[in-house]
Amino acid sequence: MKETRKTIFFVNDNKTKFGVLSDGYKYIKSIGKTCLYNGQREELYNIKVDPDEEKNIINDKPELANKMKTMLTEYLRKYDISLSKDTESIDKEKTENY
Repeated sequence: MKETRKTIFFVNDNKTKFGVLSDGYKYIKSIGKTCLYNGQREELYNIKVDPDEEKNIINDKPELANKMKTMLTEYLRKYDISLSKDTESIDKEKTENY
């Protein structure tokens, strides 16, 4: 029997969008001006019910969102990645990389 992961973490190349997928929910955190979906910096989706991620339920499930954010923060800390980069440093970093 093939083993499946219970929790999956992801980070985009620019380190401006982070996420965790666990127990049928997907939490996404965006930093700065980049990667915002409808002006939202945090998103939470029940991917079992909403696989197309059309209804952000972050306000409906704040405890779950905080739990997943903590999971994500602890995971990223292992790799010296912070969720608190400010927009100016991200923009400067992007400019220096081009």
